[in-house]
Amino acid sequence: MPHAEYQHSYNNMSEKPMTNGEKPHSQFVSHLTSLPVVSDSISVYKTNPYGQKTIEIATVAYDRIGKPFVPYLQGPYSFLAPYLQKADGLADQGLGKVEQTFPIIKEDSEKVRSAALQYAVLPLKLAGQGRDYVFATYDDEYKKTGGEGIITAAKAVISTELKLTADILQTVAGFLSSKKEQAKTKMNKTQVQQ
Repeated sequence: MPHAEYQHSYNNMSEKPMTNGEKPHSQFVSHLTSLPVVSDSISVYKTNPYGQKTIEIATVAYDRIGKPFVPYLQGPYSFLAPYLQKADGLADQGLGKVEQTFPIIKEDSEKVRSAALQYAVLPLKLAGQGRDYVFATYDDEYKKTGGEGIITAAKAVISTELKLTADILQTVAGFLSSKKEQAKTKMNKTQVQQ
């Protein structure tokens, strides 16, 4: 195809080789792929037969559809290159902030997977603990009431509800009182600074 072989004389970033002869690349992408989780995911995807097939299809699609348009896009790219470099730098800085906020993403894949699994299962564990607490409280109240039958079960249900309500209110009061103390100390600090 003659149009695909035509080279524009625009001087853009992708045409300039760096000192070692390589062409420049995205800081963000190289930073992202340096994370163990991402790098391991990419290698697993490449070794998977379905992943290999999709990579092959994408490569063929690019060769047939995208590659002929590359010379036509070099002109607009030369105008967009500074903005793209700035966006790439900002994305790289954002990824750095994410690494600072969540340092676990720099750990090996197995540790990240186990931590994510623990957080994913946490609601189920808490629900199980809550269920166990409710049933244990009911059994305790049923034994305290004494006797058998529907009346005893109804008294146990009511006393269980009252005990659970008292426990919840006590927990909320404890949480709010600690926040109240924090607010008072913060208020005192701001008044002293003024």
